Amino acid sequence: MAETIPADSTAASESAAQLRLVMNTLPGLIAYVDRDLRYRFANARHSEWFGRPWQDFAGRTVEEVLGEDLFSFTRPYLQRALAGEKVIYEHTYAYRPDFVRDVEVTYLPDRDSDAGVKGIVVVLEDITARRQAERAQKEIERQLSLLVEASGKLLASPDSADVLRNILDLAKEFIDADAYSLWRKVEGGREWRIAAQSGLSDSYSRFTSDPGGMAEKLPRIPLAIEDVDKAPFADLRREAYQKEGIRALITVPLQIRGALEGTLVFYYRGQHRFMELETRVASALGNLAAAALGSAEMYAREKELRRAAETEERKAQFLAKAGQVLSSSLNYEETLAAVVDLAVPGFADWASIDIFGPDNELRRVSLKHIDPAKIAMGEEFRRRYPPNERDAGSVVMRTGKPILVPEITDEMLVQGARDEEHLRMVRELGLKSVILVPLRANERTFGLLSFVTAESHRTYSESDLAFAEDLGRRAATAVDNARLFTESREAQDALRRSNDELQIANEDLNQFAYSASHDLQEPLRILAIYSQLLHRKYEERLDEKAREYLDFIVEGAKRMEMLLRDLLAFIQAVNIAPREAPLVEIADMVERTIANLRSAILENEAEISYSDLPKVPVGETHLIQLLQNLIGNAIKYRAKEKPVIHVGAKRSGAMWQICVKDNGIGIAPEYRSQIFGLFKRLHNREQYPGTGIGLAICQKIVERYGGRIWVESADDSGSTFCFTLPA
Repeated sequence: MAETIPADSTAASESAAQLRLVMNTLPGLIAYVDRDLRYRFANARHSEWFGRPWQDFAGRTVEEVLGEDLFSFTRPYLQRALAGEKVIYEHTYAYRPDFVRDVEVTYLPDRDSDAGVKGIVVVLEDITARRQAERAQKEIERQLSLLVEASGKLLASPDSADVLRNILDLAKEFIDADAYSLWRKVEGGREWRIAAQSGLSDSYSRFTSDPGGMAEKLPRIPLAIEDVDKAPFADLRREAYQKEGIRALITVPLQIRGALEGTLVFYYRGQHRFMELETRVASALGNLAAAALGSAEMYAREKELRRAAETEERKAQFLAKAGQVLSSSLNYEETLAAVVDLAVPGFADWASIDIFGPDNELRRVSLKHIDPAKIAMGEEFRRRYPPNERDAGSVVMRTGKPILVPEITDEMLVQGARDEEHLRMVRELGLKSVILVPLRANERTFGLLSFVTAESHRTYSESDLAFAEDLGRRAATAVDNARLFTESREAQDALRRSNDELQIANEDLNQFAYSASHDLQEPLRILAIYSQLLHRKYEERLDEKAREYLDFIVEGAKRMEMLLRDLLAFIQAVNIAPREAPLVEIADMVERTIANLRSAILENEAEISYSDLPKVPVGETHLIQLLQNLIGNAIKYRAKEKPVIHVGAKRSGAMWQICVKDNGIGIAPEYRSQIFGLFKRLHNREQYPGTGIGLAICQKIVERYGGRIWVESADDSGSTFCFTLPA
């Protein structure tokens, strides 16, 4: 790189200053240590992380800067780098008691001409945000696992009071809302009432009417309402929501025995944006709640009627045990097979379950009969006569509706037989009664659950069908939860891949910035210098046209150099990573900006004032860059009078609004939005020099800190540039 720096010491100094500027504005820590492990260079970012001037690092050893404990940890990596190895590792550093960061550390050996290592380039990238995202994803997986485990407790109890209490407890555990309620439809009418609630006032809990039949119009999937003032489904209850202070909600329909019989609602008293996974968890809770309520109500109804007490008792126990089995593992094929095993012979002589695979083909997971010889006969029958579109199972899968055949007659067998052999085998199986129910959850069909009686000569009733549907919904919920868990794992893998791609993109961008600041600017500078030398040496031999051409070359090289420098600043502004920053006095940054612009201020006799400026959590370099662009523009685009510029601020909610007001030439309304675009200029270069990148840089800096920037102006009456930053 030394060969590209001109002999002119001034140019070399400028190049070094520009290199330091680049290093100081990069988002990570960059340093250089020699073979004695002493700092020879540290960029300005060290001040923010270590809490002391970065200039103090020069000449200090790594052990003096990091301390004995941290140096003991890093020393083996440094020794590997001194041996010529590129070293990359991740670690968590406590730079100050209140500043702990996850970082990726890279040591790059700096070799001399003899291939020895004379020092190490140290690069630290802040990966705290990525680590936090990974931890958040693991937390989602943990909650989903806990949800599957907790469902056993919810589904195990047939008592309505316990179920209602457990539903709310489970809702509080997995969804962080301000209030919760479980609405139920009053039997025999269109009125709805709250069966259980938490966090709502008594007056709201007494709200029961539904004159417009709004609940009947609800979609059969979770409905997330982020603004109750605008959602059409909230029309009839909007006044009640407003009195209760409810701003957003998500309502999950509870389908019990195939009908909409209730809703599970989560309320928020502030603005809330619903994520897909959050909605899926709420939906899973709703399915569990519906299954639990259906089970509890079926148990209560049978107990009240005192009919078939022993049979219904076994059903409830079976459902409870099935619920425990279904929630015991994320391997849904194993748990579904276990449920089929539970059904024989207590509820059925034959039981089977079929599931759609990834290829959307229906695949048998389990077939159960107490006699192994019968199982072999059933498998042979399916092999010889696979399901077709006319079969009852195919109809159930296509329509999503269950089928109950209380008694299978021989006439039915004859009508459905495909050929004589088919009829013979069906008769040999001795089928008496059948129930076929789809496995459905969240408006999706996952498979088919079949129960058949034969040797026991039992016949199924509507009560048995309701029981089978309840079990089918539980089984479908288990499948949906397991697949949701799998999708979550896949989402984590996708996030990891995205992080890797982002890292590669950032490395490419940094390489471009290096190229722009060194490999491109230097040749342009040399072109300008030698053009000027040519002009001076051969001035008497050149005609006026030739001298004009040389002036064009010099001017073009200078403009290109300026454009590359501004492009580099824009790229660095784009690469600002959101992170916590110490509070900075805006007034101090205005003073530093005035010092930087002192030459332009004196030349234009500009008056600059400021008042009531707060502290903001923004990087000093970024704030100076922002103010210098705005105040510099106010001086450049002056009117006939001398420039008068004022910087002020006012609080606006959670943000500070900072304004730079001038008495310049103003900006017409039609140009106020386009001036923030890249390379957007309202005047030619002869009138006002520049590249048209400055305001684009301002916009990128402000947006990276969560704010916005705009201009208020009128022709010939000055401009006021305002931007917001977090308080």
